Amino acid sequence: HQTNYNTLKASYWSFLEGDLSPECFVQPTNAQEVSTVIKILNKPEYRNVESCKFAIKSGGHLTYAGAANIEGGVTIDLAKMKEVAVSPDQKWVSLGPGNNWREVYTKIEPMGLAVTGGRWGNVGVGGYLLGGVDGIYNHEVVLADGSIINANNTANQDLHKVLKGGNNNFGIVTRFDMKAYPVGNIWGGTIAGVPGRANLPMKWFEEYASPRNADPNGMIMLNFNYMLGTWSHSSFITYAKNVTTTPACFSGLANSSMLNAVFPTSYLAVAQRNELMTYMGGRSLMATFSYVNSAAYMDKLLDLAASFSSSLPFLSGLILIFQPLWTTSRQKSFKVHGGNILGLDEHSDDVVIVLVQTGWLTAASDEAVNQAVQLFIEKAGKLAKEMGTYSPYVYANYAAGFQSPMEGYGPKSMALMKAASKKYDPAQLFQERLPGGFKLGGSYQSRMKQNKGSSH
Repeated sequence: HQTNYNTLKASYWSFLEGDLSPECFVQPTNAQEVSTVIKILNKPEYRNVESCKFAIKSGGHLTYAGAANIEGGVTIDLAKMKEVAVSPDQKWVSLGPGNNWREVYTKIEPMGLAVTGGRWGNVGVGGYLLGGVDGIYNHEVVLADGSIINANNTANQDLHKVLKGGNNNFGIVTRFDMKAYPVGNIWGGTIAGVPGRANLPMKWFEEYASPRNADPNGMIMLNFNYMLGTWSHSSFITYAKNVTTTPACFSGLANSSMLNAVFPTSYLAVAQRNELMTYMGGRSLMATFSYVNSAAYMDKLLDLAASFSSSLPFLSGLILIFQPLWTTSRQKSFKVHGGNILGLDEHSDDVVIVLVQTGWLTAASDEAVNQAVQLFIEKAGKLAKEMGTYSPYVYANYAAGFQSPMEGYGPKSMALMKAASKKYDPAQLFQERLPGGFKLGGSYQSRMKQNKGSSH
């Protein structure tokens, strides 16, 4: 039906994804139907048919064209797989990959429960969790041969581990069983500072992101926005306890603020507010990198960002969003949940993730913006190496099509992922017939260029 088809095309966060036109969308409602779809696509007579390549969509929040959609192939849209089931003892929550986080929190928050999830209500569960979340105790997975198996700490342990960060390389996850946590109200909101380069809280952030100040209840996304020649900053913060005054870890930031809109709230309310602030339906790009915590590096990075922002037709300028990954928190989570494939356990440094965002108006600027952001990421990495603050980690849920997050996990993790891929997908269906997402060799854009070259 053309109306349904157009609605599904319009459901992506970015026009870059929605501009692609698959031959059809398929919307399975359970694991058995996913299995049927995969068995059909994996038939020998279809393996060399271009229109039988496929994409997988959960929430569609990655912004590059081809991440969760495909031109002329089959897009498997998981939006109808919306199970949210709480175990009788309330220790587990089973989630279908078609949920978004608003839908999850709406159902479990009245029961006084939370899971490790997204901060934006309209982000999809499936892609977010496959980007690297530890609190998953079991994955139900449809493999390339159509079989439906469980992967956990006792069965198919190798698959269970690589699915925690390994993206769509091994199968289609049709259910996530997650640890549930009791939760009441939390504290959170937005703090905005006085505009101007001199007022950016770089030194404060370096202190906040250092291990001696690590508070496991605190979370921050520190936003620096360069527009019309001026830097401004704001922070989205939460504290996972029901407090009524500013926690000590945020006091320095709050004391220098121009606007302080933080108060007792809930995860659902936070997710809903963030959803309202999401810029959807336009032309946008996300990319990411990380560095070892350093205010001096942040300072030099802003010079670099300003030089790029002022030279291109950006609608929003360059937005840089900083988030700390404390060593102590990573190590604790790794021990409690049995590890993941991100490779961060190999490093003792306190890492900061940087999300780079921008938006623009016309398709004519697509390539110029993509090339500029790619060059910015490359120069940011070169600067980090020069200053001794380089980190190879690339967070998959923020990555662009020119990036290869799996390679940033390191050679040990890559070897484990390749071994699991060969074991559970011996014909390499998810490597060769599913071009989107982040594969085990090369970026999406480099693979597309290679395929075009080999077809001529």
